[in-house]
Amino acid sequence: TGAYGYRSYLQQDLDLAMPEPMRRHVQLTEDQRKEVAEYLMLAADNLKDAKPTLDPQDLSYILTDGPNNVNQIVNAALRIEPDNKKALELKATMASLCEQKARELSDAGRLPDALTLIKRGLSAKPNDRALMRLQRDICNRDMQACAAADDAGSPP
Repeated sequence: TGAYGYRSYLQQDLDLAMPEPMRRHVQLTEDQRKEVAEYLMLAADNLKDAKPTLDPQDLSYILTDGPNNVNQIVNAALRIEPDNKKALELKATMASLCEQKARELSDAGRLPDALTLIKRGLSAKPNDRALMRLQRDICNRDMQACAAADDAGSPP
């Protein structure tokens, strides 16, 4: 059974190892470059307010839920320039902030809040391995919390 358990553990990590989608490169006009730069400056400025010490709702508001949230702004830049390195780095930073706060919430026993934040992070960066691994770990610990989070996230 030990070999099977080890193989199963490795397979779970391989399942999480989905590559990031390839981004197409486009030639930009000068106006488009300026527009992307403005979006990224605004997103980076808003991201400065997002700290793992914030309440999870406040963090979600800044990153994914509120008006002019960081995710919307970065997505606007990526619609113009899909392979913009700075925009992709901002997405990774958002996912990292969600993962840090979700881990803190999980350690405090606040699994529903942690899973909600993980979902928000995955909406910003769907293939984030750290978020997917944390979600798997929480679900392995408490399937009921995962089922409740899935029910809460699905439309009636």
